Amino acid sequence: LEMNQISEILLQDSHLHIDSGNVLNFNGVSHKLGRLFINSTSTFDMTTVRLNKVFSPEVIPFFGVHPWFVKKEDDIDFIMKKLILNIETFSNSGIGECGLDFSSKYKDTKNIQITLFNEQVHLALSKRRPLSIHCIKAWDELFKILDNFNFKSSSFLIHSFYGSIETMKRIIKLGGFISISAKSFINPEKSEKVIKAIPSERLLIETDLTLNNCDDSMKIYINELEENYKTVANIRGIDFNKLAQQVWNNGKVFTN
Repeated sequence: LEMNQISEILLQDSHLHIDSGNVLNFNGVSHKLGRLFINSTSTFDMTTVRLNKVFSPEVIPFFGVHPWFVKKEDDIDFIMKKLILNIETFSNSGIGECGLDFSSKYKDTKNIQITLFNEQVHLALSKRRPLSIHCIKAWDELFKILDNFNFKSSSFLIHSFYGSIETMKRIIKLGGFISISAKSFINPEKSEKVIKAIPSERLLIETDLTLNNCDDSMKIYINELEENYKTVANIRGIDFNKLAQQVWNNGKVFTN
């Protein structure tokens, strides 16, 4: 596929981050970037998300606290007050990155993660906002929580999805979207079967990169985003532009 063919259609990045304090000029590459779901990971980088929204109309801000960045129960009231303030400032904002991570490095905060995730899911549904969810080695608990909520008025995505077809189907049944990044391709034998099986109307694509103002950062970023689209298009056996249009349409549904 020639590069001029790729640049004919706007691309959406369904999950990315920006280094705290950096404000990027996405307008310079707006012929390729049309919608960017920029996520905070803690209360410290919510201001960075806000600033990038102000300077780039392509940005859809997501405000949330990642499971890696909550340490004690006392933090939750402060986190939720800051989160509510931010999402009420931007009517089109979502909540994320939030979720659960029970890998060995973070399992000691399992209980506080569960409490905070419940709070963020409840807020997303009460305010009718989309959710961007991180899940590592916590599928049972994630489904236990999500099963208690009704996602008819809002939706969620699982970002950098790397799970089984059965897990993917459970997410879809609950009304969720599956977002694919380069991390989803770690084991091609496993991931290709899953990527082929995702319903077209529930597929999203992301980079999960953290951008900054370093030289060539934007060029590297655009290349990775395009490569992720090309990889998914090849796996699913469809045209690049057709895939990009489908992901664009899905992003609109997800955020409305």
